[in-house]
Amino acid sequence: MKAERSPKMLPRDETPTKDSGVIFKKVLMFSLIALLHQADKMLSIDASLSFMTEGIFFYIFNELLSIIKNYGRLGLSLHEQLKTIVTALKD
Repeated sequence: MKAERSPKMLPRDETPTKDSGVIFKKVLMFSLIALLHQADKMLSIDASLSFMTEGIFFYIFNELLSIIKNYGRLGLSLHEQLKTIVTALKD
């Protein structure tokens, strides 16, 4: 039995430019975190809230927001407060 595909989802081969853009963003984010780590070492910052830690928190928040948006695009129910937050962050 063949599984049906949601009409909102495109097959992987129909979105090659979007996939390469996502990969580029992730590589850029990891490079930025490595650069922030070097800045922490140069400035001798060993505190728990260093530049690198702040960069990692930003990356985690960004990925969490992406997961929530994809969850909503699939047509799954999303809590009203999350919808409000995502809408506010889009603007």
